[in-house]
Amino acid sequence: MKKPKPTRRNIALKKLFASKAYREWFDAVSNKYEEFGVPLPKEPIPEPKCICHQTGWYKEVNDKVSESQNSPELKKALDTLRDKDGRIEGHEKVQKAYEFEEKYTLEPIGMYIDYLVCTHMDVDRFKDIRDREIYSEFIRKKILHGADEYVSPITVSHRPHGIGKRQEKALWLKIEPEATKQDLADSWDFVKQWQKDLPDYKERYKQYPNLERDVRIMDIYNEIKESDKDKTKDELAPLPSIALRVASKIESEGFDEIFEETVNKIVSQSTSPKVRA
Repeated sequence: MKKPKPTRRNIALKKLFASKAYREWFDAVSNKYEEFGVPLPKEPIPEPKCICHQTGWYKEVNDKVSESQNSPELKKALDTLRDKDGRIEGHEKVQKAYEFEEKYTLEPIGMYIDYLVCTHMDVDRFKDIRDREIYSEFIRKKILHGADEYVSPITVSHRPHGIGKRQEKALWLKIEPEATKQDLADSWDFVKQWQKDLPDYKERYKQYPNLERDVRIMDIYNEIKESDKDKTKDELAPLPSIALRVASKIESEGFDEIFEETVNKIVSQSTSPKVRA
């Protein structure tokens, strides 16, 4: 049995980690933390149990972030931009203030990761919130805690030896507490792949060829049939069959040539009790 294809998130993350943009970003962030005396850990560190009670490297970083935001160097640099009322106004000065803040302050690593994800993973900060959160969280865990590969909160596995008293071959879905409806939707390709190995698998939906054309055929057929109700026998006598008129109309709308027999077959299938049910 073939191994299921990786999810789109696995593919996106692998593509990112293999890119030049990621390497340049990582080097820049590493240098930044080195500069402020809190280098990125060379070995995986324990993940804090609670964000409100951080210790070790996380606490050192938080202290440095707070210290840098109130540093004399930053204050002195910003003072050169202030007017007599202490305000920083004008596009050029505001832009310069941003540059000073970037130079003299340290941000929590999540801020740098968020920038990476939104800039280099085609993720919209406001529209793709779930993707942004998942990518950012995994990148943080990879850099600091040794995470190897993103694992979806929905785990799909095949039980070839069966489950339950009847030992039926089945799929097993493990849904973690943090999983969302979107996670399940993202994992559905896995489910479809594994389903094909089940003994009672039947494809529920088959692609309907020429669906747009056939729907239009039925529309035209019903329009002509309704219009013919107002015509007398003498008026109808010289007219071609409804099917021929449908075929002529459908071809005039840009569809491929179609024969009277085909139109009749489509109409018959579409109006049969089995199809209507």
